[in-house]
Amino acid sequence: MYVELDPAGVLRLADPRNMRAFHACVPTGQLARFGERLGADGRLEGSSHVWLSPSLIQTLAGPEADEDWRNNFAQMLAYARAKGWLDASGWIRAHIEFPPEPPARISTEAFKSLMRRCPASIAIIATGQGAGRVGLTVSSVASVCADPPTLSVCIHRTSSAYGALSTAPHIAFSFLSAGQNEIAMRFAGADGCRGSERFTHGEWREGTLGQPILAGAAGVCECEIVQRIDIGSHTMLIAEVVAAESSTSAPIINFEGRFLPVQ
Repeated sequence: MYVELDPAGVLRLADPRNMRAFHACVPTGQLARFGERLGADGRLEGSSHVWLSPSLIQTLAGPEADEDWRNNFAQMLAYARAKGWLDASGWIRAHIEFPPEPPARISTEAFKSLMRRCPASIAIIATGQGAGRVGLTVSSVASVCADPPTLSVCIHRTSSAYGALSTAPHIAFSFLSAGQNEIAMRFAGADGCRGSERFTHGEWREGTLGQPILAGAAGVCECEIVQRIDIGSHTMLIAEVVAAESSTSAPIINFEGRFLPVQ
């Protein structure tokens, strides 16, 4: 077990049933704060050790401090006394460990630069019928599993199509093929069109579930949304594939921000 100062500055006892080891864990730069939190129940010995009262440890153990715990703790104290790790007042000496700092997170720009080097399929994700149709160009479609056939896609919550796509029970994916770059740009908002205006480019039809499907696409599928997960600035839709069609058309991919045909 070990006494630690958590990120909120609260003392807690971690791994309380482990009586084979005992130490203190203090974040780098927080030693003085640790000493303050100990108050009258502890005293620092330089920056490498601390003396702690058994009553503090039992208090921090909380509900774990049942009869079995107290018996094992008494045995641990007896062992510590034999080793000279208890002082005259019965306080136990613990080594202070400083956990390594977590690695710094990369910047948003560095992440985007990395992902631009990862070729990704381009699809129009769409839902609705007639004047209520909405769609969006995405390159975040991923296969989740084959049993049942399931895809995922992430949608930015500031997208004009977010409201309809994030709440729709069904959506369709049209994976774009060579020659459909203009459609990709249109559904990415390049010309300022929104909603059903975007569907004036390309030949669209209703699929099995009544969702908008693009003719000439490399592949299309209609899905039922089975889960929605908010992550950072996006919502991930988990979509089970209900119907699908594929063609021999060559797809296009997103690479370095350009829509390129697969040779």
